[in-house]
Amino acid sequence: MPFDKYNAMSVNTEGTKPTYRTSVVDYTPYATATDMVVLVGSATKTVKLVEVRINADANAAGSVDFYIYKRLAANTGGTATQSAIVTMDSLDVSPTAVVNVYSAIPSSLGSGSIFYADHLATP
Repeated sequence: MPFDKYNAMSVNTEGTKPTYRTSVVDYTPYATATDMVVLVGSATKTVKLVEVRINADANAAGSVDFYIYKRLAANTGGTATQSAIVTMDSLDVSPTAVVNVYSAIPSSLGSGSIFYADHLATP
């Protein structure tokens, strides 16, 4: 049984939920990159982002700053393709959210706030 930091037993009251995953690999950001990968919510379901993993590499040593924003309004313009979203259980319903991967800068960024920042060294 899982316990929290106060040694109290935690109980899941939500049951099992459909779970999905996507990966963006070998992505080269466009010049003066802003929003590169965007999880666009659903009009019919609540979408919870549980985990984000970020890795970076480069031809020369350096560093990369990563920021995660919660946008309250959608971006407009730019060029985006949708990353394939995979259900973790083949019996789950199809996802209603989408993941946009930008290859050209959006012309207007939606309003929002930064809630996570990280600095990665590239080998």
